[in-house]
Amino acid sequence: MTLKEKILQSDYKHLSSKDQFKAKILNLYILLAIMIMIVDVAGSIQEGYIAMSIIEGASAVIYILTYSLSYHTISFQNSKYIVLSVITLLFTSALSIPSENPQLAFFWISTLPIYLFFFLGTYQGLRWTFVVIVLLLITVLNSYFEWIKPLYSVDLLSQITLGYAAISYLLYILEGKRKRYEENLDKANKDKEALIKIIHHRTKNNMQVMIGLLDMQSLRVEEPHCKQLFYSHVDRLKTMSILHEHLYNGIDYETIDMSYLLKDVINNIKKSLSVTITHNLSSVRLSMRDATNLSLILNEALTNALNHAYPNREEGIIEINLKNREEKHQLIIKDEGCGYDTQKSYRTLGLSLINSLVSSLQNSTLDITSTIDHGTTITITFTGIE
Repeated sequence: MTLKEKILQSDYKHLSSKDQFKAKILNLYILLAIMIMIVDVAGSIQEGYIAMSIIEGASAVIYILTYSLSYHTISFQNSKYIVLSVITLLFTSALSIPSENPQLAFFWISTLPIYLFFFLGTYQGLRWTFVVIVLLLITVLNSYFEWIKPLYSVDLLSQITLGYAAISYLLYILEGKRKRYEENLDKANKDKEALIKIIHHRTKNNMQVMIGLLDMQSLRVEEPHCKQLFYSHVDRLKTMSILHEHLYNGIDYETIDMSYLLKDVINNIKKSLSVTITHNLSSVRLSMRDATNLSLILNEALTNALNHAYPNREEGIIEINLKNREEKHQLIIKDEGCGYDTQKSYRTLGLSLINSLVSSLQNSTLDITSTIDHGTTITITFTGIE
């Protein structure tokens, strides 16, 4: 693992992507603070500022332990409070206790309110801000009554307190507006997802109505070839209906796991128990467009195999494999039927559709090998989501 990976690691369990980002920021801040404190401790020891050396040394140890144990022992929520507690202690201590670098207090004052509202949000950040302001008021009173020898005058500490309160109020307003914008955006995204799911559900229902109408119409058709055409169109509609059902029931409405979708397509297209269909489907996620095309390709290939490789519905096997090959994927449909001469030109609707649908997949290739009496193998190679 590289240094960058170690710094940015944030393997806190059960965190959303937003909290994962905050965890990375927290890790970076801890490492920055540790380096600053180590340098300042060394300077304070050389100059004889023992009290501040002890405070900063203890703070650095706490930060090191927090960074080391946070992934396994300390939760992200507790890590935030530990870090902010130490910042608050250093900030208020630097205003009252002499050190080698007293200007460091103004570094903490510029970062503390930002981290308060960034990590804790508006409500918790406001409560913590009141605690810090109370501590600042204590330093003002100390400067006025001289309980401990003050480092700064009452006027300067009063201005720091007022400035901190003003910065905190500004950040409170900004964080409140940002949070409301984020909530509205989340609500809009959820409404969009719900609407898209409803569209998929209604599309599936409309297709079911069309399938029912075609089934009813096929009862009036007596000529076997025409009846077969009706069945082929019904199978295509069922395949697309299955896709919309998966998108409606799935968590992700933009991509779909092809292992589950193709399994349902196979179960739908299986028309004869005398022909055995076996499958080995790896998990491959595709966009809605590619998923539609690939499922229709499988539908056409199976229909062709059932109608032409085993025209008399004799016993046979059709093998289907979906393989994940690093950046590329492969769909292989193999039968042991009568086969055909690939040197001849066949203008069938099924082959035309397969060629057209394969060309619509990303970086796709189509390879069909067939020999008479030894079956046909269709191999489609393509890339996934870019």
